[in-house]
Amino acid sequence: MAITLLDMLLNAGLISRVQFDDALKNRVIFGGKIGTSLIEMGYISEEELARFLSNKLAVPYVSPKQLLTIPQETIDLLPRDMAIKYGVIPIKLDKKRLSLVMSDPADLKAIDEIGFITGFIVRPLITPEVRLVQALSKYYQADMPPRYQHIIEIIEAQKQASAAPQPQKPASVPPAPAERARTAQPEQPVTAVPTPKVRPKAIQSKPPQQEPAQPEPAAPSESTVRPQRPRPQMPVPEPLQPPEFEEEQDEYLEDLEIVEDVAWSEQIRRFEPDAVSNGLAHAENSDEISDLVITELGRKLRRAAIFRIKDHTAVFWKGFDRKMTITGIDNLRLPLTEPSVLKTVADSAGIYLGPMKETPINHLLYDALGGGQPSAVLLMPILIGGRLVNIVYAEGDEELNTLVPDLQKLLTKATLALEILIFREKILMI
Repeated sequence: MAITLLDMLLNAGLISRVQFDDALKNRVIFGGKIGTSLIEMGYISEEELARFLSNKLAVPYVSPKQLLTIPQETIDLLPRDMAIKYGVIPIKLDKKRLSLVMSDPADLKAIDEIGFITGFIVRPLITPEVRLVQALSKYYQADMPPRYQHIIEIIEAQKQASAAPQPQKPASVPPAPAERARTAQPEQPVTAVPTPKVRPKAIQSKPPQQEPAQPEPAAPSESTVRPQRPRPQMPVPEPLQPPEFEEEQDEYLEDLEIVEDVAWSEQIRRFEPDAVSNGLAHAENSDEISDLVITELGRKLRRAAIFRIKDHTAVFWKGFDRKMTITGIDNLRLPLTEPSVLKTVADSAGIYLGPMKETPINHLLYDALGGGQPSAVLLMPILIGGRLVNIVYAEGDEELNTLVPDLQKLLTKATLALEILIFREKILMI
């Protein structure tokens, strides 16, 4: 299955699952891309997000300074309507190769259509959506929603705060040599807060005058400090100036090396939503959802089936055996009141991975699905609102435990698709 932005950010430790869920809700309510919501909510900076996606997608990053200083003759390469429709900004033309700044370089459909219309070979570059909206407003007079303007103002304020010089501690000035006479008399040790045992050596600009030898005083305890002789006056150093912020920020993110067209397009395709995810997101009924799940299971497993759970009974719904659809057992109903792997999953509402014990119900189960007792099986529940609605049964030719993460993700998406259908029905009923 495709790698999602959530997977990438979580694996990199840039955000938490809770933060992503919050940003996802924010996106649903206010629109825009998930990255914009992450930036808006302060979970990640625009530089962090852009650098991360640039590296993952093998697509060069365009900084705000570069994006907002494009020559007009370059902007004129793309008509206003096309730039706004596809959300792109031309930044460079090298012979027949047109470099376009995009917020979503994984939109291969847009890249293909622009290439077909213009006759150029399109090369995508990446920048955060909020900066792209800013550039579209500047060059093509596109509407700039107040929300995006507000996000940019926050980003710029944070940059200015980071660029401001940090307050300097006042430099301590040692006493002048003339003051030595006032400190010639020995002083009694004074009680002080415990300090490091190693004391700094006094720095002198010239050798001190010889003084009469004094008897060596007793070593002070850790709670006392020995009075030190006044040090000659040293010049006060000039405070260091902070580095130029503009240069630092522009140099902080560098463009990636240009890779072959096939390489970057193959890299991007890894992050495109797969057909199963798209299908589940737009499914109109539960049969469409089950068909998509069965099709995906067929790519990985030798045998699989989905059971509906109703009235303490597992009712066969759909399944396949060695790529062939299982038919003729639509009336198969297995009670969940007698010992079986199905009952184990129903009772625990958890995953079962292991052998099938020899019980009457288990025997009926594997005989109905094609015969032959498997050495190991994997069963996973589908829960909606805490209620068990389906059990997925699976056998494989490889180690089933290696398939658990991918199958969990698939069933999570199927669960969400079923919940979407329920919410649609609720909307119509209210």
